[in-house]
Amino acid sequence: APAWLNAANEVAVEAFLARRIRWLQIPEVIAEAIGGADVALGMETVVPEVVYDADLQARARAAAVVRRMAA
Repeated sequence: APAWLNAANEVAVEAFLARRIRWLQIPEVIAEAIGGADVALGMETVVPEVVYDADLQARARAAAVVRRMAA
């Protein structure tokens, strides 16, 4: 879950700094990107591959949300 949150936040902030979205849209991007995500909470062991995959998925989702908002 933290990997999803961090990645979505980075994409949203980058879009804000590039003036593609407004400041108040940052939490909207994050919420939409992580909403309904298949996030494994309470995993006993976190392996790098799972974190990397979560990061990629969250970035892709957040980028799609930004594209929709910026259109």
